[in-house]
Amino acid sequence: MGRAAHMDERRARRHNWQRDDIREKEQQQQQQQKQVIVPRRRHALIPQASIDEALAPSLAHEALNVQTKEAFQQFLVHYFPIMNASVAPRVDVNWMDFVRSPQPLPPAVMWGVRALVTYQMGAVQAGGTGKQHEKENARLTARHMYIRGIRHLASVLGTSSALADSTLAAAIVLCMFEVVDGACDGSWLLHSQGIRSIMAARGPAAHKTGMGRNLLLSYRPFLIGEAFTRCEPCILGRPEWAAIFDDVDISPAEGESETKTKTTSSSPLGQTIDYAFNESAKCPGYYAATHEIITSYPAFHKSKAVAQSLMDDMGRTRCSLLRLQDSLDQGLYFCQNGTDLQLSASFAGSIPPAHVASLAKLSSEGIGAAVALLDQLGTLLRSHLHRVLPQYQSGWKKDFHQANPEDPWYAATNRLGTAAGVGARLESDACRMGNELDRFSVSMGMLNIY
Repeated sequence: MGRAAHMDERRARRHNWQRDDIREKEQQQQQQQKQVIVPRRRHALIPQASIDEALAPSLAHEALNVQTKEAFQQFLVHYFPIMNASVAPRVDVNWMDFVRSPQPLPPAVMWGVRALVTYQMGAVQAGGTGKQHEKENARLTARHMYIRGIRHLASVLGTSSALADSTLAAAIVLCMFEVVDGACDGSWLLHSQGIRSIMAARGPAAHKTGMGRNLLLSYRPFLIGEAFTRCEPCILGRPEWAAIFDDVDISPAEGESETKTKTTSSSPLGQTIDYAFNESAKCPGYYAATHEIITSYPAFHKSKAVAQSLMDDMGRTRCSLLRLQDSLDQGLYFCQNGTDLQLSASFAGSIPPAHVASLAKLSSEGIGAAVALLDQLGTLLRSHLHRVLPQYQSGWKKDFHQANPEDPWYAATNRLGTAAGVGARLESDACRMGNELDRFSVSMGMLNIY
């Protein structure tokens, strides 16, 4: 019995050892599995913080902001090379001065800038067809940033900062994203309507100097384009807005400071273009008034004087545009021939020489398109008047077409300088046309109305 009990005890101890050994091995296996799984979870869901983030949590965020601000320069150069070169040297505060300010940018502006930069980087880096997925990812990311910017902008509009420069800048930046993205046709018009309302509430004086002037010069082509699209007068065609540029000297006085020179024009070329914008901004109003007169028949027979006054105004605008076009062509002639370097430099002023030919040529073509539009509107009005009022005799006809006796319906063939008009006076290879947005902006929105 004693021996049997001893054997049972040894067998029980061996069984316990085996069980403990199996349990220990299972625990080791479980521990090894945890060591494999846990790091993967931590790496996927909880990224390891860098030393910068650990010691200075705001450092990485600030570095991203700085990189975004500097990349915004590439966006301007990519989409608006000529327009940016014509505006940036002639204002106190240009776009890069604004975004590089040591003061933190409002969230609406920052998210708008990030959206534009992300979209532009995605479009440039994913140049090949094989990288379309990268471009699409960049677009989706940019749209997410745009939505965040819109939310921040909406939260500001009901506050005392609604009329601040930063609010208007945010609205313009977000509108530019709608323009370049093009996901929804015509969505930029809704932004433009809001931008126009903000500008009107701020008044002309708020856009005479500083960042306000830069915002006006940068966005005015889109205000003209929006007015044409809606068939209504442009706000910039009003006398109080045109007067912003009336007290600007083309040549700074002797001893004038550089800051004051930059605040004004410091460029006869730039000043001429400013005056051309003032005249072109009246064209949407002429278009809307002509449309109203023609579509209001038979009630129109009581308002013959209105039509005559409209045609007189269009004739004066047309003559002003032709004089400005001649000034641009003469200045460009001196710049291209290089016979008088001092005169060429004086004509360009602060505008970079590399962009002078492109700027003058596109602006001159925009003026040509505006003149062609006025010719067409004049023909429509006279035809309508002779149709509904056979006794109508126009004393305005001899002056309106004095500078251009050709068929006023030449605009379709005159586009891009292929027929009579500005293209015949300038060399066809004076400049590269650039992309459509820049072309639209520099031509005062006129080359895209046909």
